[in-house]
Amino acid sequence: ISKLDKLSNNMKAVEDHLTWQQIDSLSGTAQKTIDFSKYDEVYLTTTCAGNTKLIYTAKIPVVTLGENKIQVCNGGYTAGTGAQCEWEISKTSCRLLACYVGGTNYTGSGTAIYAR
Repeated sequence: ISKLDKLSNNMKAVEDHLTWQQIDSLSGTAQKTIDFSKYDEVYLTTTCAGNTKLIYTAKIPVVTLGENKIQVCNGGYTAGTGAQCEWEISKTSCRLLACYVGGTNYTGSGTAIYAR
């Protein structure tokens, strides 16, 4: 690979990274109607209980979304220990189902929704 090709690849990676735009946000577990059909990928980021050390993310290809809602999880949760974030998403809606840390469900957590 030439230096020019390498630079071009690096620039494309930077460009791809910069194309994410925040398109909406969720407050708590309220469902929101959002049309994801004009995007290729959705990126959910939930700050659990407002703690900036507990941020859970999920990238979802829009092609996998349909009319029916699917659950997307991040993290592992077992019997009151560990942490897990779970979202419910379809092609037209999204909501946070749960944000567990050590046995407590922080349903007031905020979620930023990015897409590209």
